[in-house]
Amino acid sequence: MQRREHSGPLLQTEPRLPEYAAICHIAVSPHARGFFESDAPVEVLSSTASERKLHLSDGTTVWLNNGAKLKYPASFEADNRTVYLEGEAYFEVRHQAGRPFYVRTDNGIVKEYGTSFNVNATSHSTTVTLVEGCVSVLAEGYTERVITPGEQVVVSQDGIIAGHRDITNDIAWKTGIYKMDNVSVGEFANYLEEWYGYNVVFQSEETREARFSGIVNRNKSLSTLLEAVAYATGIRIRIAENCIIFE
Repeated sequence: MQRREHSGPLLQTEPRLPEYAAICHIAVSPHARGFFESDAPVEVLSSTASERKLHLSDGTTVWLNNGAKLKYPASFEADNRTVYLEGEAYFEVRHQAGRPFYVRTDNGIVKEYGTSFNVNATSHSTTVTLVEGCVSVLAEGYTERVITPGEQVVVSQDGIIAGHRDITNDIAWKTGIYKMDNVSVGEFANYLEEWYGYNVVFQSEETREARFSGIVNRNKSLSTLLEAVAYATGIRIRIAENCIIFE
């Protein structure tokens, strides 16, 4: 089966990354309530169906991914802005000199120095991936680690691991831009089932194992997406009732 490269609006060569963005994969501290000195924290839980957008009192904007939980005060203290996160969220922080913004977690604290960043929470590790701007990670027993753009830092009980990587897919839940690098059609079918709720049917194992590369834009319609994938792979794709059929 011949592999093709599609240059249309869906399968592109390079994504457009948001400016001043960073990614952090974080877990929430169970002691959030004790940190807030005045009122009890506001607690917001995102639905499992879609992301939720919030505006905090300091002008910071937060997008919560499916199932994420954020705790924050109705009004921040004069010299401190701290939130607690469980799950994944994308922050656009309005930098204020002398009033840093913190995301507290079980594994450490993320401190911003004028940037936007994404945070995803697990109880086992904290992963911070910076796109642009500046953040640092503070973990018990370690010195503060400043992260450079394109660098990813993982904090766990085993220590801190750092390295540079392609971060396109780390922020794809927010941007809708996914990088497919020699991905099989079978692997890509998992995305289709998750995004659109269709069952995927393959009429041959050869079709399932066919591979393609490119940038997939989830913000496009299903029909446009399938047209681009069909062009890139040479596979005929059709929709019948609630099924996507790869022939």
